[in-house]
Amino acid sequence: MSSSGSLDEPLPGEGFVLAAAMGAAMAGVIHLVVVPGHWAVSAPMSAFFLGVGVAQLVLAAALGRGLPDAVLVGVISAHLAIMGLYVASRTVDLPFVPPHDAAHEMEHLPVPGAVGNGIPTYPGSRVEPVGVLDLLCLVAELVLVVSLAALLPPRLRGIVTTVMAGAAVLAVLWRVWVLS
Repeated sequence: MSSSGSLDEPLPGEGFVLAAAMGAAMAGVIHLVVVPGHWAVSAPMSAFFLGVGVAQLVLAAALGRGLPDAVLVGVISAHLAIMGLYVASRTVDLPFVPPHDAAHEMEHLPVPGAVGNGIPTYPGSRVEPVGVLDLLCLVAELVLVVSLAALLPPRLRGIVTTVMAGAAVLAVLWRVWVLS
């Protein structure tokens, strides 16, 4: 029932709440689905996916109850950071991502005095490949961020979207000039 008493008239922002909840739920499920595949490669990475997935499912359930603006801004910020980490993991050789070249897919005898199995990590071997589930999750998180921004009061929404745009420009400039 809406504030005016009609059963047919949706509450203001109700569509954005539904879109945000669906985006959070979809991203959460995808993060949980990829946990088993990453567990053998990296327990910390799997724990990260598990934590993010559970948090996103909790967020999806909590959105229907209404969240304070400060929480919405925090959720937007966290998801922008997660999306930025995703893009970085597909474009930059991150040191905490396990290597993905063929030599690291099998067990080797330990090398005395070496760190790990003694096989060198070549530049670019830590860049993750892009997958269909990855892109679906990224789109779901983008829907979540845009929907949450739409739920903010106009003045706060203007500040948040300006900061988002500025951060995006800085990220692109950093990628082009610092990492090239």
